[in-house]
Amino acid sequence: MKENRFRKFIVVICPAAALACILMKEQIAALAVKFPKCLFYAATGYYCTGCGNTRSVLHILEGEFLLSLRCNPAPLILIISALLLYIENVLELLGYSVRLLPRKLWFWLSLVGLYVIWCVMRNFISFLKPV
Repeated sequence: MKENRFRKFIVVICPAAALACILMKEQIAALAVKFPKCLFYAATGYYCTGCGNTRSVLHILEGEFLLSLRCNPAPLILIISALLLYIENVLELLGYSVRLLPRKLWFWLSLVGLYVIWCVMRNFISFLKPV
């Protein structure tokens, strides 16, 4: 019974949180300029795995998904994964047992591996650098 109440809570709170983020995008953007610069980039001149995340999120809030991917694909991948889990949760509440996200370890290890390869390659291919 507790699990069902938690699922219902998630179904209500997630859209509300997403709407709040969209409505407060100017405040989020103003807050983003106060974040510190990347110490790894400052010390080495190379982009780390987190470089571009803030810009990626700001592009998502503006609906610029291709620019978001160019800055850093991690936030968009996480948002898509969260959306698929949300849909799974709603369907579970409606009595359907559907798995939209793969549950195999090889899938997630491959995804992380591709992300790491991308993070290294963007330091050497100018088109992949964050905008």
